[in-house]
Amino acid sequence: MNEQKYIEKNNDKENGRKSEPLVTFALFAYNQEKYIREAVEGALVQTYENLEIIISDDASPDKTFEIMQELVRDYSGPHKIILNRNERNLGIVGHVNKVFEISHGEIIVMAAGDDISIPERAQTIVEEFTSQPPDTMCVYSDAWVTDKHGEKIKKNGRKFVAEYPYNLKSLIESHYPYITGATAAWRRGLMDVFGPINSEVEQEDTVLLHRAILLGRVAYSNKCLVDYRRTETAVSRTLSRRMGLQRHWRWSSTFVRQLHTDVKKHSEHHVGYLAVLKILELDLAKFEFIHKQWQKPGNLFEVIYTAIKLRSRVIFTQYLRARAYHYRSRYRQIN
Repeated sequence: MNEQKYIEKNNDKENGRKSEPLVTFALFAYNQEKYIREAVEGALVQTYENLEIIISDDASPDKTFEIMQELVRDYSGPHKIILNRNERNLGIVGHVNKVFEISHGEIIVMAAGDDISIPERAQTIVEEFTSQPPDTMCVYSDAWVTDKHGEKIKKNGRKFVAEYPYNLKSLIESHYPYITGATAAWRRGLMDVFGPINSEVEQEDTVLLHRAILLGRVAYSNKCLVDYRRTETAVSRTLSRRMGLQRHWRWSSTFVRQLHTDVKKHSEHHVGYLAVLKILELDLAKFEFIHKQWQKPGNLFEVIYTAIKLRSRVIFTQYLRARAYHYRSRYRQIN
């Protein structure tokens, strides 16, 4: 069973669900054997009827997939289950691309392997989608932040930008919008229109959010539909811990390049996006140059010239920090 890419278990006992949109509840996991049982159990008890559940492991070396297998084998509920294990580790975005590829739902509800979704999560998400205008591309909610033992710490979440149509130029200039990505659900059209996300991007929800803004609206529910666990395996904590400044600027470059591609693909329908493209091109040049300095600091005069040309003080300050970092690294190696 371990060697198969994915296994479908169809327990659907009803055929009269055509009036409800098909929803995919997608659970992503990697190295989360301590928490995966509760996460899968939260997926399997969803109350929404016209639901397929994808439980997907990104080639974990621990017992994450074995626990998934056990729970799926014992499941006798009404939903269709797809159990997936990637043959090799694809990373966060590669994993998301794969699950979108094997999913069938009009709406994709995303869940992490160390978070717990309440049973009514998918139902509430669908109700929010259907109560909003038809061009609503994303629905997200509040969440309870919990510790590794599941004890609630605080409520997390805030309402998205109220004005519609959104001013993408303003959002980008204000350092990009924010949502609680762990609670998000997306229309699959975001992948159908723009294609898979560049696998070098490390946070798929940021890309999907901007695609949602390009195609339509973002909706918010103030209900806490997820227990968002803060653990050492949580994606956001793992990224922030590993992501030094060199990695940060590489990620920033990759993200802006993806956003530029998406906006350019959609700009033929919006003349106003030409100004947005110019901003992104400037950001991309700036981020790529800074990343280059973190890899190997260049000539001071080139840095000053580029900082003036791109009107960016950050280029110069990051150059100084990168130069100091490389100097300390060489000193430690010598001593």
